[in-house]
Amino acid sequence: MNFPVHSDLVTSSWCNENAAQCGSCSGQFCSPLVEEPPPVVLPPPNPLPMPESPTGVCYNAACGCPDNGDAPNWCTTQTTWPEIVGQWCNENAAHCEGSCNGKYCPTLTLTLNLGLNTAQFNAV
Repeated sequence: MNFPVHSDLVTSSWCNENAAQCGSCSGQFCSPLVEEPPPVVLPPPNPLPMPESPTGVCYNAACGCPDNGDAPNWCTTQTTWPEIVGQWCNENAAHCEGSCNGKYCPTLTLTLNLGLNTAQFNAV
């Protein structure tokens, strides 16, 4: 053990064993110098990969995108804008406007980085 270096150090090993014995020798007990280990520095966490998500939504071509002011009345009388259901049709514009005969409307993507977790929200 390393002790602080002082010129008035009590040299008796019995007096240096603990605080009570040191006090009996008219000394003041000092704890041994303990070398503190260096702080542990952790690397920043790797962000979790975001799953691939569509960048738009495939809607009925006759209605177009929800912001289409010229859409037929029947498009706006439904509780939701007429979306073409199916993962494949909503993957990209080529699928939607090709085989699915729809209108692909881009979405607004908002990504929130919350420390260790990241959330992504899409809105049309």
